[in-house]
Amino acid sequence: MGAMGQFNVTVTFFPDNGGTPQRLEAMVNTGAAYSVAPRALLESLGCHPIRPQRVVLADGRVEEWTVGQIDVECEGRRATTPVLMGPPTSPVLLGAITLEALGLGVDPINRRLVPVDIRIYLASAAATGSGRRRALQSSTTRNSPSPRTWFPVPFTTISAAAARRAPRSQSPSEPRA
Repeated sequence: MGAMGQFNVTVTFFPDNGGTPQRLEAMVNTGAAYSVAPRALLESLGCHPIRPQRVVLADGRVEEWTVGQIDVECEGRRATTPVLMGPPTSPVLLGAITLEALGLGVDPINRRLVPVDIRIYLASAAATGSGRRRALQSSTTRNSPSPRTWFPVPFTTISAAAARRAPRSQSPSEPRA
């Protein structure tokens, strides 16, 4: 048995070059943000480097790998996801970003992936900074009757509690506190 949050699943990588999809065993690793696969495998599927990325390995070494993008399917769900193009000996890892893109979460007790709701926390522009607020208001509220500008923010940017505490803009018809 592996560490908590680590187990294997079957994934399919879809080639960008019209070839045959590749079915593989991948280790689900909730501690890894990015998915990883050997560079040669990814290149054989037509995956092209997008940019370099510094990575910190488990033993503390820092290396520079390349980020690519691949279509992946797992548990009947398909998504395009970033993937680190690792060395020839690297295992195929399914990281948190890919799991989120697929709408899958980890059931650590039963060591399996399960469908999850994708959470989108909305924050008012007033709660996220005036510069961003001005840009959003000028581009989104000119033709909008609503005095509020709402937009999705990443999960890690604002908690639900912070969103509840954020000041709310008021329309002329709303009573003042």
